[in-house]
Amino acid sequence: MWIGAAVGAALIAGLLALIGVWLVLRADRPVTIAARVCATCGGLRVRAEPSTSAAVVTTLDAGTPLTITARTADNAWVSVTLPDGEQGWVAASYLAYEADLSAVALFGANGEDAPDMQLLLETDLISGIGDRARAIFREGQRRGNLPQVFVRVGDSISADARFLTPIAQGRYDLGEHGSLADTIAYFSAPDGREQNPFGATSAAVRIGWTSGDVLDPAQADPRVCQAGESPLACEYRLARPAIALILFGTNDVAAGRTLDSYRDNLRQIVEFSLEQGVIPVLSTIPPLPARPDLAGRILAFNRAVIDLAREYDVPLWNYWRALQAVPDLGISADGVHPSAPPDGLSAHFDPDHLRYGYTVRNLTALQVLDRLRRDVLR
Repeated sequence: MWIGAAVGAALIAGLLALIGVWLVLRADRPVTIAARVCATCGGLRVRAEPSTSAAVVTTLDAGTPLTITARTADNAWVSVTLPDGEQGWVAASYLAYEADLSAVALFGANGEDAPDMQLLLETDLISGIGDRARAIFREGQRRGNLPQVFVRVGDSISADARFLTPIAQGRYDLGEHGSLADTIAYFSAPDGREQNPFGATSAAVRIGWTSGDVLDPAQADPRVCQAGESPLACEYRLARPAIALILFGTNDVAAGRTLDSYRDNLRQIVEFSLEQGVIPVLSTIPPLPARPDLAGRILAFNRAVIDLAREYDVPLWNYWRALQAVPDLGISADGVHPSAPPDGLSAHFDPDHLRYGYTVRNLTALQVLDRLRRDVLR
Protein backbone atom coordinates (compact mmCIF):
# COMPACT_ATOMS: atom_id res chain seq x y z
CA MET A 1 0.00 0.00 0.00
CA TRP A 2 2.84 2.33 0.85
CA ILE A 3 4.49 1.67 -2.53
CA GLY A 4 1.19 2.16 -4.29
CA ALA A 5 0.60 5.47 -2.50
CA ALA A 6 4.10 6.67 -3.36
CA VAL A 7 3.67 5.74 -7.01
CA GLY A 8 0.30 7.48 -7.05
CA ALA A 9 1.77 10.63 -5.52
CA ALA A 10 4.55 10.59 -8.08
CA LEU A 11 2.07 10.22 -10.91
CA ILE A 12 -0.01 13.08 -9.58
CA ALA A 13 3.08 15.26 -9.17
CA GLY A 14 4.15 14.44 -12.73
CA LEU A 15 0.70 15.22 -14.03
CA LEU A 16 0.65 18.55 -12.22
CA ALA A 17 4.07 19.37 -13.64
CA LEU A 18 2.85 18.61 -17.14
CA ILE A 19 -0.22 20.76 -16.57
CA GLY A 20 2.06 23.55 -15.33
CA VAL A 21 4.21 23.32 -18.46
CA TRP A 22 1.09 23.32 -20.63
CA LEU A 23 -0.22 26.42 -18.86
CA VAL A 24 3.08 28.24 -19.35
CA LEU A 25 3.13 27.35 -23.03
CA ARG A 26 -0.49 28.33 -23.29
CA ALA A 27 0.18 31.68 -21.61
CA ASP A 28 3.06 32.42 -23.97
CA ARG A 29 1.03 31.61 -27.05
CA PRO A 30 -0.43 34.74 -28.72
CA VAL A 31 -4.23 34.93 -28.60
CA THR A 32 -5.90 35.47 -31.97
CA ILE A 33 -9.54 35.95 -32.94
CA ALA A 34 -11.30 34.78 -36.08
CA ALA A 35 -13.26 37.58 -37.76
CA ARG A 36 -14.90 38.61 -41.02
CA VAL A 37 -15.43 41.86 -42.84
CA CYS A 38 -19.01 42.83 -42.01
CA ALA A 39 -21.73 42.14 -44.59
CA THR A 40 -22.15 45.83 -45.49
CA CYS A 41 -18.45 46.77 -45.36
CA GLY A 42 -17.22 45.83 -48.83
CA GLY A 43 -14.18 47.82 -49.96
CA LEU A 44 -12.72 47.92 -46.45
CA ARG A 45 -9.26 49.47 -46.55
CA VAL A 46 -6.36 47.62 -45.01
CA ARG A 47 -3.67 50.07 -43.95
CA ALA A 48 0.03 49.74 -43.19
CA GLU A 49 -0.37 51.32 -39.75
CA PRO A 50 -3.31 52.04 -37.42
CA SER A 51 -4.14 55.46 -38.83
CA THR A 52 -6.42 56.84 -41.55
CA SER A 53 -3.39 58.69 -42.90
CA ALA A 54 -1.38 55.48 -43.35
CA ALA A 55 -0.87 53.86 -46.75
CA VAL A 56 -3.58 51.53 -48.05
CA VAL A 57 -2.21 48.01 -48.43
CA THR A 58 -5.30 46.53 -50.11
CA THR A 59 -9.10 46.54 -49.94
CA LEU A 60 -11.36 43.68 -48.85
CA ASP A 61 -14.71 42.35 -49.95
CA ALA A 62 -17.58 41.90 -47.51
CA GLY A 63 -17.33 38.59 -45.69
CA THR A 64 -13.57 38.17 -46.17
CA PRO A 65 -12.23 35.97 -43.32
CA LEU A 66 -9.45 37.46 -41.20
CA THR A 67 -7.42 36.69 -38.11
CA ILE A 68 -7.07 39.46 -35.52
CA THR A 69 -3.60 39.37 -33.97
CA ALA A 70 -3.25 42.68 -32.10
CA ARG A 71 -5.16 45.82 -31.16
CA THR A 72 -4.55 49.43 -30.24
CA ALA A 73 -5.10 50.51 -26.66
CA ASP A 74 -8.50 52.04 -27.49
CA ASN A 75 -9.60 48.94 -29.49
CA ALA A 76 -10.30 51.20 -32.47
CA TRP A 77 -7.79 49.45 -34.75
CA VAL A 78 -6.80 45.80 -35.05
CA SER A 79 -3.89 44.13 -36.77
CA VAL A 80 -5.14 41.38 -39.06
CA THR A 81 -3.75 38.55 -41.16
CA LEU A 82 -5.48 38.09 -44.51
CA PRO A 83 -6.23 34.72 -46.13
CA ASP A 84 -3.11 35.02 -48.32
CA GLY A 85 -0.91 35.71 -45.27
CA GLU A 86 -0.57 39.45 -45.85
CA GLN A 87 -0.87 41.66 -42.78
CA GLY A 88 -2.20 45.10 -42.07
CA TRP A 89 -4.52 47.24 -39.94
CA VAL A 90 -8.26 47.81 -40.19
CA ALA A 91 -10.81 49.72 -38.13
CA ALA A 92 -12.36 47.20 -35.71
CA SER A 93 -15.86 48.65 -36.16
CA TYR A 94 -16.04 47.17 -39.69
CA LEU A 95 -15.43 43.59 -38.56
CA ALA A 96 -17.72 40.88 -37.24
CA TYR A 97 -16.32 38.69 -34.47
CA GLU A 98 -17.64 36.98 -31.34
CA ALA A 99 -14.69 36.75 -28.94
CA ASP A 100 -13.61 39.39 -26.42
CA LEU A 101 -11.20 41.75 -28.19
CA SER A 102 -9.42 42.54 -24.92
CA ALA A 103 -7.92 39.03 -25.00
CA VAL A 104 -5.76 40.02 -27.97
CA ALA A 105 -2.31 41.51 -27.34
CA LEU A 106 -1.93 45.27 -27.28
CA PHE A 107 -0.07 46.86 -30.18
CA GLY A 108 3.58 46.95 -28.97
CA ALA A 109 4.99 45.92 -25.64
CA ASN A 110 3.36 48.47 -23.35
CA GLY A 111 0.13 49.53 -25.01
CA GLU A 112 1.35 53.12 -25.41
CA ASP A 113 1.50 53.02 -29.19
CA ALA A 114 -1.57 55.17 -29.83
CA PRO A 115 -0.16 58.08 -27.75
CA ASP A 116 3.23 57.60 -29.43
CA MET A 117 1.63 57.85 -32.88
CA GLN A 118 -0.32 60.93 -31.86
CA LEU A 119 2.89 62.54 -30.60
CA LEU A 120 4.61 61.87 -33.92
CA LEU A 121 1.71 63.27 -35.92
CA GLU A 122 1.57 66.40 -33.77
CA THR A 123 5.33 67.07 -33.77
CA ASP A 124 6.38 69.65 -36.36
CA LEU A 125 8.40 68.59 -39.38
CA ILE A 126 11.24 70.83 -38.16
CA SER A 127 11.67 71.97 -34.58
CA GLY A 128 14.28 72.75 -31.95
CA ILE A 129 16.10 75.46 -33.92
CA GLY A 130 16.80 78.27 -31.51
CA ASP A 131 19.20 79.64 -28.91
CA ARG A 132 20.65 76.24 -28.03
CA ALA A 133 21.61 75.56 -31.64
CA ARG A 134 23.20 79.03 -31.85
CA ALA A 135 25.28 78.31 -28.75
CA ILE A 136 26.46 75.00 -30.22
CA PHE A 137 27.38 76.76 -33.45
CA ARG A 138 29.41 79.40 -31.60
CA GLU A 139 31.32 76.66 -29.76
CA GLY A 140 31.99 74.96 -33.08
CA GLN A 141 33.37 78.16 -34.55
CA ARG A 142 35.66 78.52 -31.54
CA ARG A 143 36.93 75.01 -32.30
CA GLY A 144 37.51 75.77 -35.96
CA ASN A 145 34.51 73.99 -37.49
CA LEU A 146 33.47 75.14 -40.95
CA PRO A 147 30.14 77.02 -40.92
CA GLN A 148 29.15 75.90 -44.43
CA VAL A 149 29.67 72.19 -43.86
CA PHE A 150 27.27 69.45 -42.84
CA VAL A 151 27.80 65.69 -42.70
CA ARG A 152 25.64 62.58 -42.84
CA VAL A 153 25.63 60.16 -39.91
CA GLY A 154 23.63 56.97 -40.35
CA ASP A 155 22.94 53.70 -42.15
CA SER A 156 22.07 52.71 -45.71
CA ILE A 157 19.21 55.23 -45.90
CA SER A 158 21.82 57.98 -45.61
CA ALA A 159 24.49 56.15 -47.60
CA ASP A 160 22.29 55.82 -50.69
CA ALA A 161 23.47 57.88 -53.66
CA ARG A 162 19.92 59.11 -54.21
CA PHE A 163 20.13 61.07 -50.96
CA LEU A 164 21.59 64.58 -51.54
CA THR A 165 24.24 63.41 -54.03
CA PRO A 166 22.16 64.57 -57.06
CA ILE A 167 22.35 68.09 -55.63
CA ALA A 168 26.15 67.99 -55.69
CA GLN A 169 25.90 66.83 -59.30
CA GLY A 170 23.57 69.68 -60.27
CA ARG A 171 20.78 67.18 -61.02
CA TYR A 172 17.99 68.99 -59.24
CA ASP A 173 14.92 71.10 -59.98
CA LEU A 174 13.61 73.13 -57.07
CA GLY A 175 10.24 73.84 -58.69
CA GLU A 176 8.14 75.85 -56.24
CA HIS A 177 10.97 75.71 -53.73
CA GLY A 178 13.28 78.10 -55.53
CA SER A 179 14.13 79.90 -52.31
CA LEU A 180 16.29 76.90 -51.39
CA ALA A 181 18.83 77.83 -54.08
CA ASP A 182 20.71 80.09 -51.66
CA THR A 183 20.97 77.24 -49.16
CA ILE A 184 22.35 74.88 -51.81
CA ALA A 185 24.94 77.47 -52.77
CA TYR A 186 25.87 78.12 -49.14
CA PHE A 187 26.43 74.46 -48.27
CA SER A 188 28.29 73.64 -51.49
CA ALA A 189 31.54 75.06 -50.14
CA PRO A 190 34.24 72.40 -49.66
CA ASP A 191 34.45 70.53 -46.37
CA GLY A 192 37.66 69.70 -44.52
CA ARG A 193 38.46 67.09 -47.20
CA GLU A 194 37.82 69.55 -50.03
CA GLN A 195 34.58 67.76 -50.96
CA ASN A 196 31.11 69.17 -51.62
CA PRO A 197 29.05 68.21 -48.53
CA PHE A 198 26.07 67.18 -50.65
CA GLY A 199 28.15 64.47 -52.30
CA ALA A 200 30.91 63.85 -49.78
CA THR A 201 31.78 60.36 -48.58
CA SER A 202 31.14 60.10 -44.84
CA ALA A 203 33.18 57.96 -42.46
CA ALA A 204 30.10 57.93 -40.20
CA VAL A 205 27.75 56.24 -42.68
CA ARG A 206 27.62 52.58 -43.67
CA ILE A 207 25.08 50.08 -44.94
CA GLY A 208 23.72 47.85 -42.18
CA TRP A 209 24.90 49.99 -39.29
CA THR A 210 23.02 50.31 -36.02
CA SER A 211 23.30 53.22 -33.60
CA GLY A 212 26.11 51.45 -31.75
CA ASP A 213 28.37 50.95 -34.77
CA VAL A 214 29.12 54.62 -35.33
CA LEU A 215 30.48 54.78 -31.76
CA ASP A 216 32.66 51.67 -32.12
CA PRO A 217 36.34 52.24 -33.05
CA ALA A 218 36.41 48.71 -34.49
CA GLN A 219 34.01 49.92 -37.19
CA ALA A 220 36.19 52.86 -38.25
CA ASP A 221 37.88 52.86 -41.66
CA PRO A 222 41.61 52.38 -40.93
CA ARG A 223 42.49 54.08 -44.21
CA VAL A 224 41.32 57.48 -42.95
CA CYS A 225 40.66 57.10 -39.22
CA GLN A 226 43.16 57.15 -36.38
CA ALA A 227 43.76 54.28 -33.97
CA GLY A 228 41.08 54.15 -31.28
CA GLU A 229 38.92 56.71 -33.10
CA SER A 230 35.21 56.02 -33.56
CA PRO A 231 33.68 56.54 -37.01
CA LEU A 232 31.78 59.54 -35.61
CA ALA A 233 34.91 61.17 -34.18
CA CYS A 234 36.77 60.39 -37.40
CA GLU A 235 34.14 62.07 -39.57
CA TYR A 236 33.99 65.17 -37.41
CA ARG A 237 37.78 65.49 -37.48
CA LEU A 238 38.01 65.06 -41.25
CA ALA A 239 35.07 67.19 -42.37
CA ARG A 240 35.01 69.80 -39.55
CA PRO A 241 31.24 70.25 -39.86
CA ALA A 242 28.88 72.70 -38.24
CA ILE A 243 25.92 70.33 -38.63
CA ALA A 244 25.33 66.56 -38.58
CA LEU A 245 22.21 65.01 -40.13
CA ILE A 246 21.69 61.91 -37.96
CA LEU A 247 19.41 58.96 -38.72
CA PHE A 248 19.72 55.59 -37.00
CA GLY A 249 17.12 53.10 -35.89
CA THR A 250 15.79 50.95 -38.71
CA ASN A 251 18.48 48.32 -38.19
CA ASP A 252 18.25 48.67 -34.41
CA VAL A 253 14.53 47.91 -34.55
CA ALA A 254 14.92 44.93 -36.87
CA ALA A 255 17.88 43.50 -34.94
CA GLY A 256 15.96 43.49 -31.67
CA ARG A 257 18.06 46.11 -29.88
CA THR A 258 16.38 47.22 -26.69
CA LEU A 259 14.88 50.68 -26.52
CA ASP A 260 17.13 51.57 -23.59
CA SER A 261 20.24 50.56 -25.54
CA TYR A 262 19.15 52.58 -28.57
CA ARG A 263 18.38 55.61 -26.42
CA ASP A 264 21.77 55.35 -24.72
CA ASN A 265 23.62 55.17 -28.04
CA LEU A 266 21.72 58.14 -29.44
CA ARG A 267 22.44 60.07 -26.26
CA GLN A 268 26.18 59.38 -26.69
CA ILE A 269 26.00 60.58 -30.29
CA VAL A 270 24.27 63.80 -29.22
CA GLU A 271 26.61 64.47 -26.31
CA PHE A 272 29.75 63.88 -28.39
CA SER A 273 28.37 66.22 -31.05
CA LEU A 274 27.78 68.91 -28.45
CA GLU A 275 31.33 68.50 -27.12
CA GLN A 276 32.66 69.01 -30.66
CA GLY A 277 30.47 72.03 -31.38
CA VAL A 278 28.50 70.16 -34.04
CA ILE A 279 24.74 70.77 -34.19
CA PRO A 280 23.09 67.31 -34.11
CA VAL A 281 19.93 67.16 -36.20
CA LEU A 282 18.01 64.07 -35.08
CA SER A 283 15.76 62.45 -37.68
CA THR A 284 12.84 60.20 -36.88
CA ILE A 285 12.90 56.72 -38.40
CA PRO A 286 10.78 55.98 -41.49
CA PRO A 287 7.99 53.41 -41.14
CA LEU A 288 8.33 49.72 -41.99
CA PRO A 289 4.98 48.99 -43.67
CA ALA A 290 6.04 45.48 -44.65
CA ARG A 291 6.61 44.61 -40.98
CA PRO A 292 3.43 45.47 -39.06
CA ASP A 293 4.81 43.36 -36.21
CA LEU A 294 7.52 46.01 -35.75
CA ALA A 295 5.24 49.04 -36.02
CA GLY A 296 5.06 49.44 -32.26
CA ARG A 297 8.85 49.43 -31.98
CA ILE A 298 9.17 52.04 -34.73
CA LEU A 299 6.80 54.31 -32.81
CA ALA A 300 8.59 53.73 -29.50
CA PHE A 301 12.03 54.36 -31.01
CA ASN A 302 10.75 57.51 -32.70
CA ARG A 303 9.39 58.70 -29.40
CA ALA A 304 12.88 58.26 -27.97
CA VAL A 305 14.26 60.41 -30.82
CA ILE A 306 11.75 63.16 -30.07
CA ASP A 307 12.32 62.97 -26.32
CA LEU A 308 16.10 63.26 -26.71
CA ALA A 309 15.80 66.18 -29.14
CA ARG A 310 13.61 67.98 -26.62
CA GLU A 311 15.78 67.05 -23.65
CA TYR A 312 18.90 68.52 -25.27
CA ASP A 313 16.96 71.24 -27.14
CA VAL A 314 18.55 70.29 -30.46
CA PRO A 315 16.98 70.26 -33.95
CA LEU A 316 14.48 67.56 -34.80
CA TRP A 317 13.66 66.46 -38.36
CA ASN A 318 10.39 64.51 -38.32
CA TYR A 319 10.91 62.47 -41.47
CA TRP A 320 8.37 59.87 -40.31
CA ARG A 321 5.62 62.49 -40.35
CA ALA A 322 6.66 63.82 -43.77
CA LEU A 323 6.10 60.33 -45.23
CA GLN A 324 2.60 59.83 -43.89
CA ALA A 325 0.97 61.52 -46.90
CA VAL A 326 3.21 59.81 -49.47
CA PRO A 327 1.96 56.74 -51.41
CA ASP A 328 3.05 53.50 -49.68
CA LEU A 329 4.41 55.71 -46.88
CA GLY A 330 7.32 56.54 -49.16
CA ILE A 331 8.85 53.08 -48.77
CA SER A 332 10.11 50.97 -51.68
CA ALA A 333 9.14 47.43 -52.59
CA ASP A 334 11.89 46.06 -50.32
CA GLY A 335 9.83 47.28 -47.38
CA VAL A 336 12.77 49.08 -45.75
CA HIS A 337 14.32 51.84 -47.83
CA PRO A 338 12.66 55.00 -49.12
CA SER A 339 11.18 54.76 -52.57
CA ALA A 340 12.66 56.62 -55.54
CA PRO A 341 11.18 57.91 -58.80
CA PRO A 342 11.53 55.46 -61.72
CA ASP A 343 13.43 58.09 -63.71
CA GLY A 344 15.98 58.46 -60.91
CA LEU A 345 15.33 62.17 -60.41
CA SER A 346 15.12 62.16 -56.63
CA ALA A 347 15.92 65.88 -56.33
CA HIS A 348 13.18 67.15 -58.65
CA PHE A 349 10.62 68.73 -56.36
CA ASP A 350 7.48 68.66 -58.50
CA PRO A 351 4.29 66.86 -57.38
CA ASP A 352 5.00 63.71 -59.40
CA HIS A 353 8.48 63.20 -57.95
CA LEU A 354 7.39 64.12 -54.43
CA ARG A 355 5.33 60.94 -54.41
CA TYR A 356 8.54 59.09 -53.47
CA GLY A 357 10.38 58.78 -50.18
CA TYR A 358 13.86 59.84 -51.27
CA THR A 359 12.54 62.96 -52.99
CA VAL A 360 10.74 63.91 -49.79
CA ARG A 361 13.91 63.15 -47.82
CA ASN A 362 15.97 65.42 -50.06
CA LEU A 363 13.47 68.26 -49.91
CA THR A 364 13.03 68.10 -46.14
CA ALA A 365 16.80 67.84 -45.62
CA LEU A 366 17.21 71.06 -47.59
CA GLN A 367 14.45 72.68 -45.56
CA VAL A 368 16.25 71.76 -42.33
CA LEU A 369 19.52 73.15 -43.64
CA ASP A 370 17.70 76.27 -44.86
CA ARG A 371 16.24 76.93 -41.41
CA LEU A 372 19.64 76.49 -39.80
CA ARG A 373 21.32 78.78 -42.33
CA ARG A 374 18.74 81.51 -41.83
CA ASP A 375 18.27 81.29 -38.06
CA VAL A 376 21.54 79.94 -36.65
CA LEU A 377 24.60 80.14 -38.91
CA ARG A 378 25.13 83.87 -38.70
